[in-house]
Amino acid sequence: MPAVTSMDMLAEGSLTTDGTEQTIIETSGEFPFTLNAWLNLSNMEAGDTITVKQYIRTKEGGNWARYAKKIYHGIQSDPALFVTTKPSMYGIKITLEENTGEHGTIDYNVFRQRGVVDRGSIVLTS
Repeated sequence: MPAVTSMDMLAEGSLTTDGTEQTIIETSGEFPFTLNAWLNLSNMEAGDTITVKQYIRTKEGGNWARYAKKIYHGIQSDPALFVTTKPSMYGIKITLEENTGEHGTIDYNVFRQRGVVDRGSIVLTS
């Protein structure tokens, strides 16, 4: 049976950095899912350093475990950053931390994507 995906917008907004680790999105689901996020780093200047981290929960109510960390320095030649998480059912969190530089604003959009089983003409979504 072929699989298709379903995607919906979870969050969008602007985050003003403050020098601490700040949550862009923290969510869980009733079915396996991944998150896709656009982060606009066009406000970064020379001397700015930002860290983007991804976390996952491996059981309901469990602790967050970081599995990815990426550091961005200075002016970005391609400032539209696309973040794709690993699949989870119990929770995904994406954070951003300004490590050096002036406080700035990061615009973002976050989408949830999940697989859908196609059973002929009926598509089951849960």
